[in-house]
Amino acid sequence: MPPAPPSSPVLPPLAQGRVMLLDGGLATALEDRGHDLGDPLWSARLLLDDPAAIAAVHDDYLAAGADVATAATYQASLPGLRARGLSEARAREVLAHAMQLARAACERAAARRPDAPRPLAVASLGAYGAYLAD
Repeated sequence: MPPAPPSSPVLPPLAQGRVMLLDGGLATALEDRGHDLGDPLWSARLLLDDPAAIAAVHDDYLAAGADVATAATYQASLPGLRARGLSEARAREVLAHAMQLARAACERAAARRPDAPRPLAVASLGAYGAYLAD
């Protein structure tokens, strides 16, 4: 018997024909709120400097009806964070914290809308060379 395919929380809603609304552009929303993202880490810089700003954007997108909160991980990579001077252990903590922010926003949204489908937290994976930001 072949192995079972990996499980995903996205597959059942899609199999039922449900449309899932993604959040909007995290970086654009942060820039609209006055954050300067002219940094090699782009929006991931705020994971270090102002994680509450990222959480607020997640909350606003989910309150507006998004089914998905995309973590601030597109430009976050171990090499990029190490180039910023973080240890490998600290860089891993920052990546995990990005997901924790998105998950926590999903939990808050689920508490506000207990009858709605639970929102999902997803990572945004940039190209490996994106951390060069050139």
